[in-house]
Amino acid sequence: RKLLTEVPSCAIMQALLVPSRGVGEGVVEQAARLPQECRAHAWRCLTLSERLCITALNTASRHSAPAALRLAFAVQRISAALAQGEAGSRELSALLELVLAERRALLVQVPHVLTFLHSIIRHGRASAAIRQCAVEGLAQVLGSARRLSETFAQYDCDASLPDALQPALETLGWAAASEEQALRQMALETLVGITRSIGAGIREAGPSSAQGGPWAAAWAARERRRREAKECAGLFNRDAEEWWRRRVEAAGSEAPALAAASAAQAIVDHGGALDRVKVGELLCKHKELMLAYMEQSDLRGLGLVTAFKLVLRGLRMPGEAQYIDIFCECLGLAWGRANGIDP
Repeated sequence: RKLLTEVPSCAIMQALLVPSRGVGEGVVEQAARLPQECRAHAWRCLTLSERLCITALNTASRHSAPAALRLAFAVQRISAALAQGEAGSRELSALLELVLAERRALLVQVPHVLTFLHSIIRHGRASAAIRQCAVEGLAQVLGSARRLSETFAQYDCDASLPDALQPALETLGWAAASEEQALRQMALETLVGITRSIGAGIREAGPSSAQGGPWAAAWAARERRRREAKECAGLFNRDAEEWWRRRVEAAGSEAPALAAASAAQAIVDHGGALDRVKVGELLCKHKELMLAYMEQSDLRGLGLVTAFKLVLRGLRMPGEAQYIDIFCECLGLAWGRANGIDP
């Protein structure tokens, strides 16, 4: 374990994690006997580029890699195919097969895959083959009553995750109105299939669907949280100090750290709706809040420059020297804690 930590050599990791090219089945079985905790620790020592390199070696290593990493490799293959002037439809089909087979492991990534399909469908210069393949992908993800209901319940009814069903329907509606006949026909067929799946789901739900059911309650709760988030962002943009004062009062005088952590999480969650200038000003005026905000980011294994860029994404720093000093001090503390360095 100490060797793997101090010498993160790609060659050593590769020997531990995957068999070499052309090995026999007996050797593969022996390699699989390596303790799982050792393999896991070796894997965590690799960078993303090294992981992609290793998983590309052979079929056995690709299948043993985490689903999210195989997804990244599939996207890389699509990008390489498009860069070489190929249609990319075969690579996209492989990505869709992976998503359907590993849907539970890729719960967080599925909405982003759907967004990727939307961008392909709407891209005017994409080939007809890959655009039609993207429409087929939407049909596969949403084409059955079970998959449709799972998608709606897991994403559209969960305020912590991005919408999946609604943007897909909007993209299919756009494709159904396009001038490309083949794309328009496929989009219409997919929309008809989704409509039939919705009807089948309603029939299967039976009388309980008339009273709303659990999904209706989840949707109502999501809409309520959305309204609360909008009100929270509105108050912050009007008066950030008042917003912070209410947070501190709600937490109580005995829990200042809890108030800072809760406020920092709220700033991260509502980041896109908040005024970045006001975010920077508020954080610089309250050191404990600045530190809590930085600790919301995963700074493990990052260099200081990369950590600096990551933290600055959600705010705009004031130009005063004392605020810059506070920022640098908090960044050093947060980065040191994340990487086990005693300041």
